[in-house]
Amino acid sequence: MGTWDATIFGNDTSLDIKEEFFERYNQGEDANTIKNDLTSDLYDDDMYDVLFALAHCLWEVGQLDDEFLLEIKEIILNKEDLELAQELGADSEFLEQRAENLEKFLEKISVKNKNLNN
Repeated sequence: MGTWDATIFGNDTSLDIKEEFFERYNQGEDANTIKNDLTSDLYDDDMYDVLFALAHCLWEVGQLDDEFLLEIKEIILNKEDLELAQELGADSEFLEQRAENLEKFLEKISVKNKNLNN
């Protein structure tokens, strides 16, 4: 896993998910179909990076539903991502930065994307 900072897209996995999501979405594939496909087997060290990247992508295109938003909110509020990062050897500085970034991320995706042309 390549991680270079504590932001949502500060790792290889999140960037790969974002790239695949938009490649498929721009070819006309349904956003929820892409989400379901990319989350079908999510039980490894990268699962939160995948979920956060997908939540951001879905938010960007106005397709983030309340159920998935609630799942993301619970992960962040329960500090599941931070616990995993700590288990994987993240230092306290990274964990502090990640916590701040996750809080800002949750605030951002909790409101509709104002940049959509609806």
